[in-house]
Amino acid sequence: MKRNYLKQLEISNEAYLQPEIEHFLFYQFLLISPSYLVAHKIRTGKSLKKISVPEDIEDVLDLYDRVGDIYGLVFEKWWQKSGSQIFSPKKSKDKISITLDLTKSKSTLIGVVSKVIDNALSSAKLKNDSRIKFLVNKVRDTSLFIRLRIVEEKVRSISEHPDQKTPNWQIAVNIGFGSKHLEKLNLTTKRSGKNESNRNYLGMFVSKNYKEALHFSENAARGIFPSNKVVSTHLEFSIPDLARIIEKQSRAEIIFMSDNAVEDIPNKSWEYSNAIIKKINKNRRKERRILEKAEKLINKPRSPFK
Repeated sequence: MKRNYLKQLEISNEAYLQPEIEHFLFYQFLLISPSYLVAHKIRTGKSLKKISVPEDIEDVLDLYDRVGDIYGLVFEKWWQKSGSQIFSPKKSKDKISITLDLTKSKSTLIGVVSKVIDNALSSAKLKNDSRIKFLVNKVRDTSLFIRLRIVEEKVRSISEHPDQKTPNWQIAVNIGFGSKHLEKLNLTTKRSGKNESNRNYLGMFVSKNYKEALHFSENAARGIFPSNKVVSTHLEFSIPDLARIIEKQSRAEIIFMSDNAVEDIPNKSWEYSNAIIKKINKNRRKERRILEKAEKLINKPRSPFK
């Protein structure tokens, strides 16, 4: 019998009945985090030979114990299993009910109510302190998604062509979105003076965002998201490890989609990815219209009477 995970989420009593894009992105960055993989190996008794263990691994292990093993587990199943319980709600919905014995004196009742409230507040604070609370900043879901795609494309390119180094500008072209400079290039474009600046820009664009993806993933592994603050762990992305993780996730996604095809259950990973890509394209069209309007204003002939 197939299990309808989304219907189970709908009847949950947790603060987050349904996941949001920010939860999906947090999960995605944990998947590529080198520190989180180290924590996974520790908790599952895997060998740590030739692996640099971060000094603050206890913080990562603490998060791992709450988030759990996410490798090979599709987002929907992870959310139903533990994801919906580990995040701090945007708005607290905690309420208490108090039954009072009106035969008692007023002072006694006030004391009882005060004690119940103090205990409830203490319990709520302890519960919320142990939950993950996302940072409020200017980091956009579209920019996070682009960084994830850059990492995935880098891994795919190196895995498929280990003896051939793919230039960073080609990584950007393969992704197909994220920069206005892509419009003037394709994989068959020969180097020329006209496209040299576009190649250089895209090369820097990919290099910068690849490094920042590492920072975002390492902060996520410590329960801090989204943040690209540099975490000094001396750990880097391992292409072989990431290749195995991505392949395992892809297989799990295919099986999940196949098992739920009859019941027509939507795939959240695909839904969120499509929504973000649409937003990226919409922003790109808006930027293009602004640039075209600016160029017209700049090139518009001035009246001699002004």
